[in-house]
Amino acid sequence: MANLWSVPESCSTLPGDNFEERKRAATELIRILRDPETQAPPGDSREEWTSWIKKNLYELLDLEAYGVSPPIANSTRGEYLTLDVTVEEKTREWRIILAVESELDDSRHRVDEILKDFEKLLAVKSAFKLLIFSNQKRGFTNEYIRRELQESLAEHGHHLLGEAYIFIDYNENNLEGINGSFIAHVWQPSLNGAQKSVLLVPAD
Repeated sequence: MANLWSVPESCSTLPGDNFEERKRAATELIRILRDPETQAPPGDSREEWTSWIKKNLYELLDLEAYGVSPPIANSTRGEYLTLDVTVEEKTREWRIILAVESELDDSRHRVDEILKDFEKLLAVKSAFKLLIFSNQKRGFTNEYIRRELQESLAEHGHHLLGEAYIFIDYNENNLEGINGSFIAHVWQPSLNGAQKSVLLVPAD
């Protein structure tokens, strides 16, 4: 059975200035996702990868403590505010602790599609926000997309202390031969509202 991810009460509320505790919760989610129970798809079908990633995510959630929308990983029926996945605390109605957007588009408009989906995460109130994407193919790099995301974060004027953004960049069939590996970064606002600087921090 896969490890389950849970969020301490002290990390569920907004705003909050316990940065290190929230970062630990974010990196724990990353750690669990790095060790899936199933093998990644052997090819590069976007549909297969999206299904595999969402299945892994659903399996690490404690469904006794959290309600998930949509309730089935391979469905879009029941999406909340058109977000790909939202995780709510069952004891606190409508309090979202994790909002997820996944964009594995591999067209030449890839960055535009990633940023468009990311705008949904900027607007939603959630302690943890997860963006899943892939830079592979068509000359894109993680560094390039990361700069675009940092610019988007810097332009947003409604950040709340306590939000933790998690960025996961899947790279199927990577150079190390580890199919399903990914690059991860974390970012937290240092103050409410507009930020003085934005830098995504690598997560081990």
